[in-house]
Amino acid sequence: MDHFKLARDASGFYKKLSPGQTPPTFHEIRSLLIFLFEQQGVDAQARAAHNERQTTEKYKKGHQIEWNVVELAEIQLDKNSN
Repeated sequence: MDHFKLARDASGFYKKLSPGQTPPTFHEIRSLLIFLFEQQGVDAQARAAHNERQTTEKYKKGHQIEWNVVELAEIQLDKNSN
């Protein structure tokens, strides 16, 4: 029996997902938590009870937002056009 799934579904947080969307799994939530712990300076490896640092690093992947920096550009409108 998947107790996590039962509790997640009973919470009602994911009732309004769009078709094709699935609620997060236990490991997806755990992975996000490990990432957030590290961002706050908390020892995520200890919190997750991982014996190996490599396991913690594996869980952290995929949560970092990468921004693309672009130059500012202005658009000039022709005042005579409709």
